Amino acid sequence: MSQKFKSILVFFFIFFLIMGLLYKFFHSEDPNYNLHVSSAFVENLHRYDTIQPELWFDSKYKQGNTISLSSMNHIPAGKFGFVESRGRSLYLGKKKIRFFGVQVPENDIRLGSEEISRYSRHLREAGFNLAKLQLIENANQIDLWIQSLKKEGIYTMLEVKIESKPEDENPEEKAVQTSRNSLRVLDNFFNLKIPNSKLKYTREPALSFLSISFTGKQPFSQTLIPAIQRKIRNLGYRGMLSVHFATGLESQVNSGSLKNFFHCTKAKPGPGSLDVNPLKKSNFLHKLIADQGKLESPMMVCSWEMPYLAQDRFLIPFYLSSFASLQDWSALIFKISSLEKTREKYSSLSLIEKDPIIRHSLRSSSILFRKKQVSASKKSYCLEISEKNEELDNSLSLRTLSEKSRLNFCSSSVSKQNSNVFRIRDLNLNFTGSDPFILSDTGEIYRNWKEGYLSVNTPYLQLFEGWLKNKILKLNHISLESKTSRALILVQSLDNHRIKESSKILILSLARSALEEENEILSEPVQAELKLEAREGLKLLDANGKEILESSKFLKYEEGRYRISIKRTQKKHFLILGKP
Repeated sequence: MSQKFKSILVFFFIFFLIMGLLYKFFHSEDPNYNLHVSSAFVENLHRYDTIQPELWFDSKYKQGNTISLSSMNHIPAGKFGFVESRGRSLYLGKKKIRFFGVQVPENDIRLGSEEISRYSRHLREAGFNLAKLQLIENANQIDLWIQSLKKEGIYTMLEVKIESKPEDENPEEKAVQTSRNSLRVLDNFFNLKIPNSKLKYTREPALSFLSISFTGKQPFSQTLIPAIQRKIRNLGYRGMLSVHFATGLESQVNSGSLKNFFHCTKAKPGPGSLDVNPLKKSNFLHKLIADQGKLESPMMVCSWEMPYLAQDRFLIPFYLSSFASLQDWSALIFKISSLEKTREKYSSLSLIEKDPIIRHSLRSSSILFRKKQVSASKKSYCLEISEKNEELDNSLSLRTLSEKSRLNFCSSSVSKQNSNVFRIRDLNLNFTGSDPFILSDTGEIYRNWKEGYLSVNTPYLQLFEGWLKNKILKLNHISLESKTSRALILVQSLDNHRIKESSKILILSLARSALEEENEILSEPVQAELKLEAREGLKLLDANGKEILESSKFLKYEEGRYRISIKRTQKKHFLILGKP
């Protein structure tokens, strides 16, 4: 065997070994996760910076070293009555409301009362106004949670899980038995009296949502679910359901027999979502649109995750919350347990505190979504589908339109049409043309899949995220030059005023994170030059509103703009520009 031939063999061996390792690193066992891995993202891995390990930093959580959003919640939850669904929106009285929620893992539901109180306070501080709890046999434990959350202005969604496994001898019989047990537990809970009241839990406005979820593939669910609905009504919950209670069926069965319900779907984003070319394939957002179905009810993403090993997971919250705002969805519920793939089993609360991506990105996303800092779409489209349509996310019309305008579905058999909604019959239209980007009809959200970055440009929020290095990036109020390859830079008003008039502006910078041997989560430092148009006389502050002593090194005011230097040596994720 010649030396040249041996060299060729060694080359191909090393090549396939590296590709195999990359595949293993960026693919999960979940088939839905695999679908969202962008080939463009894998091809761009070489663009990541090689940063000295000593510059990565641990930003430990301390009370007062991050912004508190406690004032966003009305105390107590239920203060203004029951949550109602009207059309595709949720309301408290006459006011439209959105929920930014968290799914509490089952293990945490069994915490003690003091831990539950601390947990609830922290969720309020982090900007959550909804918590999803799985129903367990111990009704008093659920009662503890609901009352603790209520004090912090956080509403509750109660999830009833009905499980059936393919390996069961009689899966249909097993599912029916499980559903009966679940309804018995539910009935026991609703017969509890609300503390300091003679009323039952059917009259508790802080308990606003019921989600019945089916796991496993049940061909019999078409008959089982209506039977469960009838059982719920027969148990005496009819008035509650028609006033403020809601049922979301993750199995996508039409729940139109209930007067007041919402639609529930899930998201599990993978790496490279910003790099996906909609002309060729779908990403997780297109799948969420496809999962809406034809239900005229509020849309809620009842479970979404940030896969821990994904290097670009810090980009997901803002992409999702901006997109959900454009579509005018009603709720986003984050699944904390998605971060359990660490070397140590942290409680979900310690992960909220420990992980800077969760700690900072979810707070800003909550402000964005709940305060409507990104506008809803100006135009609505209805994609005409038949009952036989499958894998709607593969529709070119859906992929190229859903990031531009609001998109719903309608039946081809229905001729009546809202004059404000444009009907589309062809599933294979290209709404982006030959451009390598999508711009929303509001002009606020821009995604360039060729360059792999997203920008959000509103009076209250200015954002760049993705591959930012070696680009001169400009929006209405900021310009940016990033020396970090893949990063997120956000400028956000914190006082309900537009950025130009605001006296309290958040400047957030995020990049990759990693778990070191001591089980500490380290952050990649970001380096960038930011120019920001804002009112004169502002200073760089910490979370407590005190001026940062060395701020003059990083802040200059020139010709109506602040020049802010974000340096790797600062070892901070955020700064506040405001008045001391």
